[in-house]
Amino acid sequence: MGIALLLLLGFAMMLFVGYFLSAPTYSGPVSDHFDGRKFFTPIETSLNRDFAPRF
Repeated sequence: MGIALLLLLGFAMMLFVGYFLSAPTYSGPVSDHFDGRKFFTPIETSLNRDFAPRF
């Protein structure tokens, strides 16, 4: 039981430290290549057409 508690405490400390050391989210303006959450190519080019996944 002591080892499990120690492992749980170590995991909790890693989450705690990781949360406070993580970078803030982007809060800049939306552009023609960024919609506020994801980067993308706004037009179809030969590069992104050839490598895009086909569903």
